[in-house]
Amino acid sequence: MNFLRRWLVVQFVIGLGAWIPVGAKEAMLVTSIDEFSDDAVLEIFNFDTKSWRSLEKSNKTLPKDPSARAEALKPGSARLIEDHAVLEYELRNGLATELANYPSTLDGSAILEYGDTFCLVGGFDNGEKKLLDSVLCWNPLTIGDLVRPGQINEGAQASGGWIGLPKMTKGRHQPGAVVMDGKLFVAGGYDTLNHDFLTHVEVFDDVSQKWYEIAPLKYPRAGLSLVSLDGKIYAIGGYKNHEYLNVVEMYDPLMNSWKKMSDLNIPRAKFGAVVKANKIFAVGGVKGFRNRDNLKSVEVFFPKENLWRISKWPLTQIRGPVRATLVTDV
Repeated sequence: MNFLRRWLVVQFVIGLGAWIPVGAKEAMLVTSIDEFSDDAVLEIFNFDTKSWRSLEKSNKTLPKDPSARAEALKPGSARLIEDHAVLEYELRNGLATELANYPSTLDGSAILEYGDTFCLVGGFDNGEKKLLDSVLCWNPLTIGDLVRPGQINEGAQASGGWIGLPKMTKGRHQPGAVVMDGKLFVAGGYDTLNHDFLTHVEVFDDVSQKWYEIAPLKYPRAGLSLVSLDGKIYAIGGYKNHEYLNVVEMYDPLMNSWKKMSDLNIPRAKFGAVVKANKIFAVGGVKGFRNRDNLKSVEVFFPKENLWRISKWPLTQIRGPVRATLVTDV
C-alpha cells in the first residue's frame, strides 16, 4: 500500500475511536518556536468568543513509554513538534508527554501536519553540513525516535519508527509544505549549496510514488507558509535575502499557474497559518531582525473579497516565530 494511502487508512482507523464531548469547540493553538524565547505558554483562541486563553507549559515533560504506541488524539489534547520532539499536551494543565524525537542537528524543515501524522520536509543537517531533500514522517502507529535522517531509505521504515518518502528532486531549507487532494506540495525554500532562494515547486504523487514539477512561484522565498483552501494552494509571506515579504500567491491546479493575490498588511515569515470557516489565519512571525520585529498580530484572509484584515484579537503573550494548529478544546 502506498505511503499517503496507508496514512489515510491510519487516520480512518484511529479516528473511529475519537469522540467529541458536548460543548467541545475547535480552537486555534499557538506555541513559540523561538529558541531564545521565554514564552513558556500555549495560547488558545476561541473562535466563538473571540478570546485567547493562556496555558502555562509544565516545566517537566513526561518520558514516553518506548514499548507503547501513541493513541488517537483525544479532545482536550494537542500534538506539536517543539524542541526537536513530538509532544502531546493536555490542554487543561499544560502537561506534556514526549512521543518521539529527532536529532537536534536537524534544522529548518517545514513541519507538515496531516491528520495525526507529522512530516519533516527538507531542512539542513548541521551535524553533517548537508542540505536535505528528505521527507520523514511520524504517526501514532509507529514507535520511537529518528536517530539519523540518513538511516531512512526511500519508502522504508527505520527502526526508530519514522517513515521516509522518496526524496525530493531538490534539497531545500525552510520551504513551505501542504497536503491537498492526497498529494504533497512543497514550494520555495533556500538552496544552501547554490545560495539561491527558490521558486521551484514539486508534488509527490502517491500513485506513481514519484515527484513531479509544477509551475514555479512568481516570487522566490523561504520561510513561507503553504495552506490549501477550496481546492487552491496559497503561498504566504516569507523572506528573501534581508527582506521580509508580504507577498501572497494562489495556485490553481486546473490552470497550473500561480496568481498574485492581495498582500498581507504586514510582511511576515516563520508564522503560523490555519484555515477555519473558509478563511486563512496568519499568526505571529517576524518582519525583520530586531526584537521589535517579533510579531503578535493576526491577519485574516477573506477569499471572496481577496482581502487581508488585521484581527482585533492579537496574541496576548507570545511574540515572534510560532507554530499554529487547530485543536478540539474542552
